[in-house]
Amino acid sequence: MIKSQRAPLCDSSGVRDTATLSRMQFKTLSNLVLVLVFASSAWACGKERWTIKVLRDNPRLQYRGPVTVTQLRALQRPADLHQRSQAETAAVTVDAVLLAFKLENDEDIHLVLGDPNNRVTMIGEIPSPHCGRQSEAKYYTAARNFIAQIAGPIPAVGTLKKLERPIPVRLRGVVFFDFLHHQTGVAPNGIELHPVLIVARP
Repeated sequence: MIKSQRAPLCDSSGVRDTATLSRMQFKTLSNLVLVLVFASSAWACGKERWTIKVLRDNPRLQYRGPVTVTQLRALQRPADLHQRSQAETAAVTVDAVLLAFKLENDEDIHLVLGDPNNRVTMIGEIPSPHCGRQSEAKYYTAARNFIAQIAGPIPAVGTLKKLERPIPVRLRGVVFFDFLHHQTGVAPNGIELHPVLIVARP
């Protein structure tokens, strides 16, 4: 007479297989989270006139030489901001004082720039290296590093860092007119240097 054998209540190989599957699922989920985090960072750049802001429209720029903050504030604001205006094909050099700066949600470093003679202000923006064309990435990196070197660490997103003493700077960048929405340091005509390509000591 053959005695029947009961199957074990728990098969050890099954436990191992289940554990292995759980580890694989966890690893897959972790990788997916990392991909999503990276993707959200990569797409954190701006939207409003963004192609123009970071030169992705490949404009034919002309260097117009040195100008002052006051002179830029006096330029006529274009009626139509849906395309690049003639004024926005100008690359210029501006001697200013850095009054404050912050990191924005679109990853720009927002500079509040004052005229050394009368302290009227305008804005300069240094894009993140991955938000513009590859040809300008090294300039954005160098400019951002220089700001951190002369003015201290870049603050958290949205935190305006006001400087106790204005720092003289010389900037080279492209003329740009932004929409007006109560930006810190904005000029009455909305003019900016965007992008700022070079920041140095005067």
